[in-house]
Amino acid sequence: TENIQDHQWKVYRDGGSAKTRLSAPSNAKLTRTDVSAGGGMHRQLSHTIHVTSTSGQATMLLFLTEDVFVDVEHVVEGECSADQGANCVVEAIHTSELIDMEQPSFLSPQHVVAIDIVWQANSTSGANLKFDTELHLRYAMPRSG
Repeated sequence: TENIQDHQWKVYRDGGSAKTRLSAPSNAKLTRTDVSAGGGMHRQLSHTIHVTSTSGQATMLLFLTEDVFVDVEHVVEGECSADQGANCVVEAIHTSELIDMEQPSFLSPQHVVAIDIVWQANSTSGANLKFDTELHLRYAMPRSG
């Protein structure tokens, strides 16, 4: 059975919202997505997915407003970690869409980034898969004054 879970959050106070959508079997649940505070023009987005099957695959979509982007070469920061003897692999599903990292927010479109998550676990008693995504904030429209 396919399970769709949506979470929406603000990346920073003045704008830059984003949404995650996890499409996974019913034995996988997105239990936590946190955005780091502060950090200047960067934010760390930490994900935790609880799985109760010995193996599986899920797809996470990141819906990013024009204020936010990810470096497609580094969508996933570091390795995916898992507890309870499980292991996981997380990687971006590259699309032909180019994300121009140099454009300011008022010239940039919104983006959707897909992340593929695959896991193997030793038992069905449950395991937590954890990985991070680094978000970059774009420069806003200059204010005249």
